[in-house]
Amino acid sequence: MKKVTITAKQRKTYSKKGNNLIKSGLTTGFQLEDFDPKTKGARIQYGHDTPSHLNIVNKKVGGNRHGRESYYKWDSSWTPGANTKLLFNKTLAHEKGEYIQTKQVNKADKYFKSKTIKGNKGAVRGSWDVPDFRIVSGKKKPGYKTAYQVTKNIDHNSRLSTVVKSKKKLQKIRRKLKGEKVRKIQVQNVKKHSFFDFIS
Repeated sequence: MKKVTITAKQRKTYSKKGNNLIKSGLTTGFQLEDFDPKTKGARIQYGHDTPSHLNIVNKKVGGNRHGRESYYKWDSSWTPGANTKLLFNKTLAHEKGEYIQTKQVNKADKYFKSKTIKGNKGAVRGSWDVPDFRIVSGKKKPGYKTAYQVTKNIDHNSRLSTVVKSKKKLQKIRRKLKGEKVRKIQVQNVKKHSFFDFIS
């Protein structure tokens, strides 16, 4: 499992910033994540907290893996993964995971929709009710809706990242973070499993 390459002090500072956004009702979650600043063009990302699950998915869709630490509002109907702890009377999840990023957008999109959603026939063990897969810089595809990804760099290859759909909340987040970057992305909107419905 790849860890986010930031110091303990940076983790404390930026997790506090992110949690303040959740407490203020501006977002339902955020990540502290590593990324490759040289990556350009269309790609699709998929996040999870269990190495064995990620290994299977990674073999099918290719791409690279990056460390990701997430905090997000918890739904009591969900089951926490191997590296997810529940905090504050089980209302907030703290997930130590990774995300896969690949430029094989069409291939990965089909695989994610069929094999990484809990309840689907042949789904990879440990698949989630609301999986987080998103397309960056790609053409619009069925089963996705547009949202705003807001990032603030921590260092040269790590950042705080959150995704929102409300323009009003987006503007408030921008005022709080300062020095942030915003881009439109597509997040999965599969019926009954929608990540788009989960975000603010």
